[in-house]
Amino acid sequence: MANMLPAPEKLDLEGDNASVGLRWEKWKRSLEIYLEAADIKSPSKKRATLLLLGGTGLQDIFYNLPCASAVTPETDEFQVAVEALDNFFRPKQNKTFERHVFRLIKQDEGESFEKFLVKLRDQASKCKFDKPDDHIIDQIIERCQSSELRKKILIMGETVTLDKVITEANTLEVVNQQLSCYEQKIKENTKDENVNSIINRNTRVIKNDRRVEEGTSKPKCGRCGNFTHSPNDLKCPAKEKKCHVCGKLGHYQRCCKTKSNQLKRKIEQGSTWNRNNLKRLRQGDTINSLEGPDEEVQYVFNVSDDATIDCNVGNVKLEMLIDSGCKLNLITDKAWEYLKNNKVNCCKQIKEPNKMLMAYGCVEPLQVKGSFEAVLNVGTRSEKSTIYVIQNGTRNLLGKDTALRLGVLKLGLGVNQIREEQKPFPKFKDILVEIPIDKSVKPVMQPYRRIPIPIEKEIQDKINELLFADIIEEVHEPSSWISPIVPILKDNGEVRLCIDMRRANTAILKENHPLPCMDHLLPKIRKAQYFSKLDIKNAFHQIELHPNSRHLTTFITSSGLYRYKRLMFLSNLCARVVPKNIRENADKV
Repeated sequence: MANMLPAPEKLDLEGDNASVGLRWEKWKRSLEIYLEAADIKSPSKKRATLLLLGGTGLQDIFYNLPCASAVTPETDEFQVAVEALDNFFRPKQNKTFERHVFRLIKQDEGESFEKFLVKLRDQASKCKFDKPDDHIIDQIIERCQSSELRKKILIMGETVTLDKVITEANTLEVVNQQLSCYEQKIKENTKDENVNSIINRNTRVIKNDRRVEEGTSKPKCGRCGNFTHSPNDLKCPAKEKKCHVCGKLGHYQRCCKTKSNQLKRKIEQGSTWNRNNLKRLRQGDTINSLEGPDEEVQYVFNVSDDATIDCNVGNVKLEMLIDSGCKLNLITDKAWEYLKNNKVNCCKQIKEPNKMLMAYGCVEPLQVKGSFEAVLNVGTRSEKSTIYVIQNGTRNLLGKDTALRLGVLKLGLGVNQIREEQKPFPKFKDILVEIPIDKSVKPVMQPYRRIPIPIEKEIQDKINELLFADIIEEVHEPSSWISPIVPILKDNGEVRLCIDMRRANTAILKENHPLPCMDHLLPKIRKAQYFSKLDIKNAFHQIELHPNSRHLTTFITSSGLYRYKRLMFLSNLCARVVPKNIRENADKV
């Protein structure tokens, strides 16, 4: 019987040492199943089978363990060997750290619930929970993707168990798959019926460019466009009216044949209107055309090139269209290939994400090829957002949410307000200040200090203001000196952004210089007759820092690292002025 069963593969001991314990656990589970199936019950035969199937690498490890020779007739040879190998392969685990890792596990977009549950169970086995099922349920509620599953678990209340949660999750996944297939079939069946039909507010149906009142077969009047009488009716109100297009009597402007001829010529020349506008809508072209009672043809939802902007996507320049009608950022598959060829800096790439997007007027969803996250830069502002790649797309769209945060889209009543243009903060021309630094002092990277949540927005606004004024700059590389911020509330409710530079000040070389006192100044101004008081606003920021000294002023915030380009208030500061000729070669000094 044992010869007919497939034996477990030899234990792999040549792989990554960090995961050898996990490989040992899986191999041991396969061995136990084999021993039970082969009906091997003798401890000595179990031990021999363990060493034989494990290979020479496992044998070398086992015979170098102290327990290899510590076997007595009263002990179970197999259990002693397994316990010894468990102690050898099992890594030293810190349950506090393992629980931290457990709390970070979440269900990724497009990931099945079964894979998410396997990750939770594997990590929970390392955390030494008293009731692991309760912790797994809590993590499912907090980190699962389905809000409907979260709602069902909360409705269960005290009666919730892990088996019930698994049943509900699997049922929801199956039902969602069935619904998507069912809705897709309905869309395919109704696609041909809705392509050339549009229902307007007057419940009249437009079919093949001929207007017919719903439920009747009467054609419209060719003079006034009414359906209540025929074109030859003597009581037609447009019979004596003058057309505003051709100037002839007998019809309204909306029924002018001359205008129809003009539209016909526009269609032949490639105008934006044709009968298959819905087909062109799928290709991303100009969309619908509406005709009012006494108005000429106007084109709505017509996208021009005036709203395009050069956006830096993951350090690659890309032209995007600002679209206030779309919340998501969309690019074409050709643009994605261009970004990849230019080595775009992105993360969290997902192939075919579980996302359904519908274009205006379409009955078929767009083909979402994939998605990724990248930092979008426009001017001095940056924003990390998710970008979706559309198969056979025609335009790159910058969504409304991202455009608002980047400041390139304005909505609301304050759009047309005239405001004074904000300019960079002034500075002394051709002057650089270099801070002498003691190289023997070891740099200190201090951690981020938590700040109250209610003032986070005010602090971020202050940082954006300093960025726009060219007083600070973003840091996109490691820094040896990092200081925390200390927000101070002013009496008027504003926030003063201060930096704790006490550790950095210890590295600044000090120079002694005598400061004059009033006793020495008063004799010099004894004949003065006119006095004035001068308040210089932000006087420190009017002097530019040398690039070699800026790293000392690096500070950390919730949005990243920044450093000062201008002089800031530093105690024990001793700076020297760098001449203009050195300023021109500042990067080489």
